[in-house]
Formats: sequence, C-alpha cells, structure tokens
Amino acid sequence: MASARTVARVFEYLSHKYDEEPMENTRLNKLVYFAQGHMLGESGKELFKNEIDAWQFGPVVSVVYNDFSKIRQRAKTDDLSDIDLTPEQVELIMDVWNQYGGYTAHKLTLMTHMPGTPWSQTYVEGKKDVHIPKDVMLEYFSRPANRLKRTMDEASQTPADTVLPKDEYDPEEDAIWEAMLYDA
Repeated sequence: MASARTVARVFEYLSHKYDEEPMENTRLNKLVYFAQGHMLGESGKELFKNEIDAWQFGPVVSVVYNDFSKIRQRAKTDDLSDIDLTPEQVELIMDVWNQYGGYTAHKLTLMTHMPGTPWSQTYVEGKKDVHIPKDVMLEYFSRPANRLKRTMDEASQTPADTVLPKDEYDPEEDAIWEAMLYDA
C-alpha cells in the first residue's frame, strides 16, 4: 500500500513538470484527498492508511501538510524510481491529476466544501483532529455523479477522444512511467 507521502511526491513531481507556479500546501492536500476518495470509490480499497482530517479550509493529511510546511521550496525532482506504487495506483493518480490538477487551491477548497461532501459531513468548527471517515468517503465517491472521469474509455480501452493535442501526450513521459512500473 502506498503512503500519503508517496502520493504527495507524485503530485509534486507533476506540478513541477506542468505548472508555472510552485505547488501550494492546500492544493497538494486536496489532490491527495481526491486520490484517496477516488481509490475508495473505484475499488473499495484505500490508497494509503493515513487519516484525512477535516480542517477549516478542507481535507488535510497532517503528515503531508507538516512535511510540506517544513520545506516550502521543494527541489524539482525527476527521480521517482524509489516510489512503490502499483500500475493501478499510478493510473488513478494520473487520472486525478488530469481531472483536478488544473484547479487552484481556492477552487479545490470550494469543491470540497460543497454540501454533501465528506468534508461538509464531518467538519466541526475550531477542531483539527476530526477524521473524515473512510466509509463516508467511499459512499460519496462511489456515487455515479462523483466518480472519476477516466482518460480512457474503460469498455474498449481506447482513448476517450480519438485525437489528443500534442501538448497533452508525451511519449517520453509514458516510457518513463512504464519503465518505472514494469522494470521494478
């Protein structure tokens, strides 16, 4: 099973690769939350064991928050060779990035604060130690309206769009991910 820190490292890598601005702690935590929620909703399995807390500004994994706070300016890393993720986990993280990675921290916070979300069902004003129950996340993220929008058509295993713009497909990146996953 992956750790929340590992999932955060992958999102930091993707942010360094594709964003013009550095990753913010709030945005990173929301992406990690969405990854856990969608893994639960898709498979019924946890992506990582760490608890997700309902803080004022949304869901937070405290170890990710604390690690990121200690080192505000992360060094750009191109080396993810030591991560321990299954192909299913990597695919899910990439799909979460594709769906949510373009949003600002503010927009992601608004999304997590919508009525009926696991955060809105759990948050207690003034408390940071309230965990969002995984069964609440599983129930929410398994609803058809809240499911992850996949980049692949699952029925045919072909791209959902027949023509991908060149700036969205990087064969070198695919080769790196495949080498990391299948040569381990």
